[in-house]
Amino acid sequence: MIKAVHDIRRLAPDAWILNYSNPAAIVAEALRREFPGDKRLLNICDQPENVVRSCSRLLGCSWEDLDPVYFGLNHYGWFTNMYDIKTGEDLMPEIRKRIKENGFLPQDAEQRDQSWLDTYGMVQTIMNDFPDYLPNTYDQYYLYPEYKASHLDPNFTRADEVKAGREKRVFTECAEVIAAGKLGTALTPSPTPTRK
Repeated sequence: MIKAVHDIRRLAPDAWILNYSNPAAIVAEALRREFPGDKRLLNICDQPENVVRSCSRLLGCSWEDLDPVYFGLNHYGWFTNMYDIKTGEDLMPEIRKRIKENGFLPQDAEQRDQSWLDTYGMVQTIMNDFPDYLPNTYDQYYLYPEYKASHLDPNFTRADEVKAGREKRVFTECAEVIAAGKLGTALTPSPTPTRK
């Protein structure tokens, strides 16, 4: 993927790149490190990065000051350490302590639908059962499938919640930007490059 993005940037510097390749978390982190300022490179599944950002909320620091150590595949993964890049200190013991005492919220909790708040809330439960590591929030589906299935509402699924919540907010915000004429050049598609 790193080579592919370099090739795309060489041939079409302003192209949007939507990455959804596996192992998603590892590829997303590799691309973030290789292309830190690339605002047109979107890693669709960036849940491990969201966990890191949520740890920064918990600790009251910038997420960019955290250096995570993560293992796993795709959505099933765990953080073993979370280092402060300035001091080298492993902050995982403090993260564990705070989650045990106060639970865990997403970094943007105020903008999240209830199912996401519940998802992050399960981190405390998972860490009670598996205290050595900080889980990716999706681990709940692997570790507690019966519990998760018993709390689903077939008449109002997570997809329905997304449509009524996040999707509606995003579409409303986009309409407001367009109506205000603030679209700008950042979202204007670039011309197709000519090949030699």
